[in-house]
Amino acid sequence: MEDCRIIITRESSLYGCALKHTVEIDGLTVGILENGSSLSIDTTAGTHTLSFIAHGKIEKSIPITIASGLSPVTLLARLNGRQKIEITKAPVIGDAPVGSKFVKCKSCGADISKSAKTCPHCGAKNKRHKALGIFLVIIGVAILIGAFGGSSNSAPGKDSTPAMNASGESQGVDEREQAAQKLLDAAADDFSSGMYSSAFSKCDKVKSDYSDTAVAASVDAFLSGLYDTAVNITAVDLHSAYDANEVNADNTYKGKAIVVTGTVSDIGKNVLNQTYITLKDGSDYGLTSVQCFFESEQEDTVGNISRGNSVKLIGKCTGENLMNVQINNCYLIG
Repeated sequence: MEDCRIIITRESSLYGCALKHTVEIDGLTVGILENGSSLSIDTTAGTHTLSFIAHGKIEKSIPITIASGLSPVTLLARLNGRQKIEITKAPVIGDAPVGSKFVKCKSCGADISKSAKTCPHCGAKNKRHKALGIFLVIIGVAILIGAFGGSSNSAPGKDSTPAMNASGESQGVDEREQAAQKLLDAAADDFSSGMYSSAFSKCDKVKSDYSDTAVAASVDAFLSGLYDTAVNITAVDLHSAYDANEVNADNTYKGKAIVVTGTVSDIGKNVLNQTYITLKDGSDYGLTSVQCFFESEQEDTVGNISRGNSVKLIGKCTGENLMNVQINNCYLIG
């Protein structure tokens, strides 16, 4: 008898926004967990194994024990800077999870994540999800105003709540905001220089080390602005553009940040030990391709990819080389 429930909620984030995980319980597929979504699993009391599968491989498996008659077990999922899924259990008091990440569904009254697009119980849309995105944009604007027109000193008579930095020293609220902003500025510089892996790692550090700051709350809006500066194109269209007119294609894409989607045709390393994947160009013969090179920090992520997988990545187009369209400093988005 299925008298117990597990609810898994993945936070809404631009990190790996296109990456989806197939979820299995005891080897049985129960659904897909994607960015900003929740998955409800009805099961029985006892010990079970939850598995999260990406690109056809099990990325993470965790045991979970459920007692009969208790409230649903709520798990929180997020992607870290290496785009690996992390699972934590939400503490509960009574019937509701502790903390501000959960709200009541206006339709059925169940507890759902603020970032969930729909209720996993009744399917109703979560209107707060949209409001949260607007709030983050407002916070980002406020930070920019403060950076250019505000004062870094605290107002007289107001105390800052101390926090500890990496050296174990006490930090005030203003100091933490400034440190987080400095790290985010460095991420922007890395992005402008085409160092995408480093930029995303710094953004992840802001969210993990300075999670209590307004700067951390603005990271997704910040990344969204960076994505808007990149050209979005499929691997097939990119290859077709170079096949039709290399000079015109160079003027349009070379030296620029591009977000590319495509199907993986090959995975490997070249003679310089650089990790790469190639994306199908849409031709019948496959003699040429779009070749995407990665920094060493991305090797574990690339190692989870299989031929035939659909991927989305950001990188800098360097033009055509040995008949292949080349993209360097790539970072897998999903």
